[in-house]
Amino acid sequence: AFNALLKTLEEPPSHFIFILGTTEPHKIPSTILSRCQRFDFKRISLDDIVSRLEHISQSEGFNISRDVLLEIARLSDGGLRDSISLLDQVISYADSDITVNDVHEVNGTLTQDELKLFFNDVIDMNFEHIFSKIYEYNNSGKNLVKIVESIVSFIKNILLYYDAPEFLKSCGYDLDVYKDYDISSDKLIKCINEFNECLINMRKT
Repeated sequence: AFNALLKTLEEPPSHFIFILGTTEPHKIPSTILSRCQRFDFKRISLDDIVSRLEHISQSEGFNISRDVLLEIARLSDGGLRDSISLLDQVISYADSDITVNDVHEVNGTLTQDELKLFFNDVIDMNFEHIFSKIYEYNNSGKNLVKIVESIVSFIKNILLYYDAPEFLKSCGYDLDVYKDYDISSDKLIKCINEFNECLINMRKT
């Protein structure tokens, strides 16, 4: 398919402009890239995504709180398409008032409070409760890879709470979730490394 496209790109009709879009530019052959002008788009800010989601919600007649839209925006990691898709799924899933819990239920992830409880069990080495929760998450259809990624993000936020709380607050996080920890940065970084190693093994298994 790329070779067929290459011929067209080499001798394009004067009245045509091709715009090619991808989230995986590394998969495009250099023969194609060398014949294109390349523009790399940056992630969209949380505020811009939330504003757009508010506009869509109101246009469709849904009254959704800013906290819910902020959580959707955060989970979409700077991608407007993903955030709109998640918003659509959440609206279809929830019967009436949409909550942050509904967002995580649809996305297969955990709320910050749930992550805190789970991480507390890890710190306390409460193995029975940990295995019980993993069993529960797996049976309820939670995405275990996403959960581990969320735990890594949660630990990173504890580090940010120590050194850059205002930045953490600007990202829409509730600082109260992270204030109760008295763990050294070295230990937190070690936890992140362990969970990242776990992620690699999960993806290979």
